Amino acid sequence: GTTTVTVTGTNAATTVSCTFDVTVQDTIAPALSCPSTLALEATGPTGALAAYPVTATDAVTTSPTLDIVPAPGSVSRWHISVSFKGITRSL
Repeated sequence: GTTTVTVTGTNAATTVSCTFDVTVQDTIAPALSCPSTLALEATGPTGALAAYPVTATDAVTTSPTLDIVPAPGSVSRWHISVSFKGITRSL
């Protein structure tokens, strides 16, 4: 927010003053720490439950909010064809 500061100077003969505004802003984005790659072992035919090791730090906000899509713990699916002895399976 903005705060008005008043400065007053006094000598034996007179007093003078001036004012100015100080505005404090948070203009620096949070720092994110994300994995470069996350490899999961499938735990079933729909994929695996994913937990993301992601953190955020910020100079002003103690605990920045992380918006992760898809959400951690959701099922991770992918389409990879695996062929084994003539049998093809799509995961």
